[in-house]
Amino acid sequence: MKLLMFLLSAATTLLSGCAAYLPVSKVSRDPGQGSEIYGVRVIRETAHLLALEVDYRYDDALGGCVFVGATTSCSGASVCKDDPLGSWAYTPARLKPGRHRARVLISINLSAPDTYVSDELHIQLYEGGKGTFVGAQLAYEKHWMRIPTQPAWARNWCKLPPANKRRPDGCGKP
Repeated sequence: MKLLMFLLSAATTLLSGCAAYLPVSKVSRDPGQGSEIYGVRVIRETAHLLALEVDYRYDDALGGCVFVGATTSCSGASVCKDDPLGSWAYTPARLKPGRHRARVLISINLSAPDTYVSDELHIQLYEGGKGTFVGAQLAYEKHWMRIPTQPAWARNWCKLPPANKRRPDGCGKP
């Protein structure tokens, strides 16, 4: 089973590297915005991760604190019936003025269910702390599977001397 999952993941990674950009639909834009999302390409897909390359143009109207991000949904609902809110996260990329490509990672975390399915991707160009100024979506079915892991700090906790046992988030007592 593990060999089959590995081969499937390797084939998906190889094939997605050659994939064309998927067109986006339902583009929404704030009035007066000249920025645009042209398309999205899946560059890597594993059971718990989706790496996207977004083709965009940013007109520099909002300055430098702007990013591209991505989320998943099920038929427009922000929460899939088998996916509780907060079980995934994305790694944004800072936008540069002009036409460029940026990479965004979507992954699931340890609070996610063992498996779930999403059927849409939502791409956002957004201003940090203020919200989306250009959004687009596309149909993309993804079968997610949580891969149980322990964070490095938890695996190494017992090896640390008592004076160094501080939580990595800096909160609470060791």
